[in-house]
Amino acid sequence: MGLFFPPDPGPRACIGGMISTSCAGTNAYRYGTMKEWVIGLTVVLADGTIVRTKRRPRKSSTGYDLTHLMIGAEGTLGLVTEAVIKLAPSPTNQRVAIAVFPSPKNAVQAGLELTSSGITYDALELLDHNSMKFLNKAGLSERQWDEKPTLFLKISGPSGSVQDSVDATRKMATKHGSLSFEATEDEEEQKLFWNARKFSGRAFYETRDDPEALYLCSDSAVPISRVADLMEEAYQMSNSLGIPSAFIVHLGDGNVHCQVLASPAKLETGRQLITRIELCAVDMDGTISGEHGIGTNRKDELIYELGENAVDMMRSIKIALDPNRILNPDKILRLDP
Repeated sequence: MGLFFPPDPGPRACIGGMISTSCAGTNAYRYGTMKEWVIGLTVVLADGTIVRTKRRPRKSSTGYDLTHLMIGAEGTLGLVTEAVIKLAPSPTNQRVAIAVFPSPKNAVQAGLELTSSGITYDALELLDHNSMKFLNKAGLSERQWDEKPTLFLKISGPSGSVQDSVDATRKMATKHGSLSFEATEDEEEQKLFWNARKFSGRAFYETRDDPEALYLCSDSAVPISRVADLMEEAYQMSNSLGIPSAFIVHLGDGNVHCQVLASPAKLETGRQLITRIELCAVDMDGTISGEHGIGTNRKDELIYELGENAVDMMRSIKIALDPNRILNPDKILRLDP
C-alpha cells in the first residue's frame, strides 16, 4: 500500500507504551512525536468506566481534548485498550547521508542551517566522537567509522529534486567545516549507514570495561542553537566525575541523550549527573524529557521545569480521575506534596 507508521522508537517499543510516553525517535524531526499520529483512544478509567476519546474525522472541536490528555500520561489516568492511529505515505527516492565534523559545535551549526534551508529531511541525527569510538570498538558495523562527531541524514522526495537536495546539503556541510560527506541511494549501503546510528546505544553499553556498570541516559531537549552548549556542559560534568559518557542527539528537534556508565559504587553519582544535565537543559529554556517521560525519577525535576502551579493542576486532574490512586500512583508527580 506504500504506507508506514512514522514514529521510530527503540526496538522493543509497543503501541501502548508509545502512547503513554508520547515517544518519538529518529523520524520525529519530520513527522513529530506519537501525539501527532493518534486519532482517538478507547480508555478504561480507574472506576471501570470506558471512554472513547474521539471518532475519526480529520479535525474536531468538541470539548476537552481527551485524546491528548491520555497521551504522555504514563498510565496514571487510564488504561488504553484501543488506539486509532494514522499512517503516512512511505518516503520515496530516499538517500542516506553522513557528514563528519571536527567538533560538535561545527555539526550543530551545520544542523541549524540545514533545518532552516527549506529542504525536507526525514531524519537529522548526531553522534559524538565517543559514540563513534564505541561503535568501532563494539564491532557491530561492517565498517570502521571516523571517530569524530557525525551527522546522519535521510533525504527523500520527488526523483528530480532529491539529488539537488543532496548537493545543497553537501555544500552547507562543507561551509561549516565538514571533513567528509557521503550520500547513497543503494539500499544495502543505506542500511549500513543507518545501522551505525541505530546500534550506537547498544555499542556504548556492550563495550563497558566494568561488567557491573549500569547504563543511564538523559532525555533533555533544548533549542537547537543550544545543543552544543549543553553537550559541552555535560562533557565537563562527566569528565570531572570520571564517568564515561557518549552522546546520541536527535539534532533536528534538539533532543540530547547523554549516555553514561556508572559502576555500582558510582551509581548515585551517575544519577545525580543525569539530573544535573537535565536541569541544565531547563536553564537553557529546554525540557527535562523530550520523549522518555517523567516516570519515577524525574518528579522533582518536573517542578523545577514547570513550577508548583502547573504540577498542582496535574495533581488535581489525577485525583479527579483516580481518587483511590490505583493507576501508577508513583509516576509523574507526588500525590502528597
